Amino acid sequence: MNYSQERGKVAEWVKKKLIGEQLDDDVLEEYNPFNRYFTGILYPLSHDQYKDEDEDEDEDEDGEQTPSVKKPTYFQPPSSIGFSFYMQGGVHPIRIFFQASKYEYNKLGHITKWIKKDFGGKEIVVNSCLDTVVSENIFEGEGCIQVVCRRHDKGQIVTVTLINKNFCDSSTKQDDSSTQQRYRALNSFFEVELKCMSYCQMWCMASSSGVLFLIGNLFKSIDEFNAGYNIS
Repeated sequence: MNYSQERGKVAEWVKKKLIGEQLDDDVLEEYNPFNRYFTGILYPLSHDQYKDEDEDEDEDEDGEQTPSVKKPTYFQPPSSIGFSFYMQGGVHPIRIFFQASKYEYNKLGHITKWIKKDFGGKEIVVNSCLDTVVSENIFEGEGCIQVVCRRHDKGQIVTVTLINKNFCDSSTKQDDSSTQQRYRALNSFFEVELKCMSYCQMWCMASSSGVLFLIGNLFKSIDEFNAGYNIS
């Protein structure tokens, strides 16, 4: 038995179950995609995502407990992923590869289904230029790729970011939690992947392990960065 190959199969199975997988007829029979998949997701922006937490009770001078006060704690799940790397020289073409999928809500009677819409693998080419910001809409205008180039030493630091531009407005805050979750799922990207290549030697400044590593020689892949790595 090839143990390395078998471990690879288990790792790939776990990845599919956590991030996403090929579905029969692109139909997910689940109450909500968030119930099935837990990572590899870019959420929409929202002003209303928070939870209430109780503060610890305090004692007054007479030793009596004062009532706890609820204080809202705001939390915005990740709506973007990206990475930075250094490369020498001036203008270089950078090939950026990305993909994602979405789910559309469909309910007939008591049967809830989500129809998967796969954006597929896409590619754009951007020429790095010192002290510039390039932004290009993707995923039918619901997302964008942003490339920021900053001077550093004898080269430049390039930051590539994939952003979910969808927004859940405050009109949903009076809805129950299940309805809010459905709105968020409708405006989220699933199975998000982002990677890039360049025609030069460079140091990658972010990776899934957080360790710097050298990308050698001509036209080598930097690495594949998945939203599940929580790099943003």
